[in-house]
Amino acid sequence: MFRQRGCIVFGLVTSVVAVYILLYGYKSALSGQANIDFENKIKNISYLPQLSSFIFGEEQSKTTVANTSTALRNIRLFEGTGRYNLNNKNGNRGDGSWSEFGQDKRVDDLLKQRRDGFFVELGGYNGETSSNTLFFEKYRGWSGILIEADPTSYGVMVTKDRKCFMLNSCVSNKYRAMDFTIADQLTSSNVSMTKEHRQRISNVQSMAVITVQCHSFQDIMASLGRDHVDYFSLDVEGGEIQILESIDWSKITIDVFSIETFQFRNEILAVMRSKGYETIGKFYYDDFFVKRFVHYLYSYNNELLM
Repeated sequence: MFRQRGCIVFGLVTSVVAVYILLYGYKSALSGQANIDFENKIKNISYLPQLSSFIFGEEQSKTTVANTSTALRNIRLFEGTGRYNLNNKNGNRGDGSWSEFGQDKRVDDLLKQRRDGFFVELGGYNGETSSNTLFFEKYRGWSGILIEADPTSYGVMVTKDRKCFMLNSCVSNKYRAMDFTIADQLTSSNVSMTKEHRQRISNVQSMAVITVQCHSFQDIMASLGRDHVDYFSLDVEGGEIQILESIDWSKITIDVFSIETFQFRNEILAVMRSKGYETIGKFYYDDFFVKRFVHYLYSYNNELLM
């Protein structure tokens, strides 16, 4: 009798494991196909113009802003010299890509190897690990800014000495300072941290809470004399919506976004649509966005990508 029950239990466990494996394989297959479809969409875009040339004109996009306000004077930018003290000098896999899943190469395809652009990487971490912008700096001659709230990660970033601007700050037009829970690459603002994210970081040994000074995105761009961004990489562990809502969209143009939508995807899609952007699709944990009229005008053979 005991042996019979044991056989039944073993059979049930085996069945559950088998179903789990099948579901996991199916999910992985769907994810893999979605990534392939996304890459095909990018290849079908014939040309993506700089929005500044449509909206502001070429001269306006290069305007230097007079940095006179107290807010701008309080922004402590560090400018690297380009010595590139990197652990992986040729990329994570020796292919010139430092992104976690190759997001940089996808954006490069989308922008058709555009040179001399400007990037913003918000959630810059240490400036090398999983960086979505280092490729553009080294191989496309771009300039830009890395923004990181965690002072420890920022300190490592500075030692990497990239040829761009770096800033230890949070971004907000509502708060002058915010508390952050430090958890390595999962560091997050306590203002936007969800219960699910807190569970994700619960196993991280060091979970210190620190207060970080904030600046508005517009002030940061003004301190650099910029009103146009070619590529904006946004990955701040749940604070993406707050960042997007803090942007003064009437004073800056942004061509392409990659945004981690692991949390609040529907809400992020809604915010971006309200600002005139469409998603090309989801690639691993990120969605890629372009301005809607560009999305329509420059899709392959006038066929919408969505």
